[in-house]
Amino acid sequence: MSAEIIINSQTLLDGFIERVYGLHDALVHEAILMHPGYVDERGWMYGDAELPNARLIIQCQSSDVIGIELSLFQVSTFNLRYDSEMRLDGEVLKDRIVLYPHGKSSAAYSLIQAKEIHYRMLGMESRGPQFRLLGIAREEIMGPVAQS
Repeated sequence: MSAEIIINSQTLLDGFIERVYGLHDALVHEAILMHPGYVDERGWMYGDAELPNARLIIQCQSSDVIGIELSLFQVSTFNLRYDSEMRLDGEVLKDRIVLYPHGKSSAAYSLIQAKEIHYRMLGMESRGPQFRLLGIAREEIMGPVAQS
């Protein structure tokens, strides 16, 4: 597993897209969307206006790019379609990063927008049906949750 890299410029995003071959011959194996808000035991809601974070595991057929872990923070749009080949494109805007998993022309049905995106290249441990995010701690995705 490689070090986590923060994508915070168009140059870094373009480099990532090139490094992963636009996610050609890849699939989203697992995605977790985790909201910081919650409903307490009395039924009161907290943090419902906050944006969620997400983590994705992408598995690739390539021997150069085996797997990718994407961490998305303050996700405002999360829309994926699974019945067409991925052709990742993206842009860094002033207030968010936009990923087009199936290309810009498919933005109507496949679009991810987040305030911040990090990635980590994964090794052979990420291959196969057994690789799962479900066992990871909430704090790994959300950071420490404030107690009220």
